[in-house]
Amino acid sequence: MKKWLYAGAFAVIFAGCVIWAATRRPMARTVTIGAVLRAHNSVSLLGEDDFVTFDILIDTKKSFAGEDCNITEAYLANDDGEYLKLKVESVEFSGDSFPLGDNTYYLYYFTFLIDFHPTTEYFFEIADAELTINYRCGASVRLPVGSFSYNKVASFIDDCLSVRKLKGLVNVLDGRKTLAAVDIGIKNDTESDIFITAISPLVPDVAFSFSERVASDALEYRPDCEIDLILGYAYDYFNGVAAAFNYRLPAGERACFLLPLKYRRLLPVNKFGIAVDYTIAGESRRLVCDDFTFFKTREISLKALQNIEFRTYENY
Repeated sequence: MKKWLYAGAFAVIFAGCVIWAATRRPMARTVTIGAVLRAHNSVSLLGEDDFVTFDILIDTKKSFAGEDCNITEAYLANDDGEYLKLKVESVEFSGDSFPLGDNTYYLYYFTFLIDFHPTTEYFFEIADAELTINYRCGASVRLPVGSFSYNKVASFIDDCLSVRKLKGLVNVLDGRKTLAAVDIGIKNDTESDIFITAISPLVPDVAFSFSERVASDALEYRPDCEIDLILGYAYDYFNGVAAAFNYRLPAGERACFLLPLKYRRLLPVNKFGIAVDYTIAGESRRLVCDDFTFFKTREISLKALQNIEFRTYENY
């Protein structure tokens, strides 16, 4: 009887092993990786830690690339040799997958600590950034990630000028949510006239179109109102003549503007800081606003997927 029991148990185990071997997916010999291009940016106070997250697509769940414990080094760089060192914080599978061509890609969030701690105000910008990730197996993955800007400031408080209103106008362009304009209110907190000479988004891919600004003190609109309806004409997000901004803000007064955005290229961006340059009594000064989230989303449009530059590596 025991022999029959042993034989039966062995048969069950053997059958299970055969089924497991037949259904087990072997590790792919290569892995294809790409990053969603975004306008990455950070504005923070000196002494604060800063993190940046990249949306990275990988065509297999079984690879060296999707494990944070495999990463030994990472940094952002440009073609001129400038770079910013990063330290891996986490690599997380989002749960989302995307069919593209003949492959299915799995979305991972790669989060890094910016491993740089300046003691004085610092500004670093890369218009075309490339992320390099080095792994224990010897692989070095290099991915275009879009643009990147990094700003460290001593204070967000200014004793002459203050921002009293900040909100975004969000439209849909090429199938994705796009920040069409920023509504900003600025108050002169002094007893002298202030001359505002520039208002700038702290991200390399966008700029305000001052020549198309609209006074917004009494302007009523929905957050998703078409910018064409507000301006009264079909707005061009990409082309236009840059106009100098020289606005006199009298003592104690406030001014509000809806500032349309011009894009160098349409990279997803839903948050950034703003710098306001001005002069008072002949002295040039700058107010920096913390990075502000104008809308919340991490959606990936078909257009964004088509713009990814995928690269293939040997798997380990």
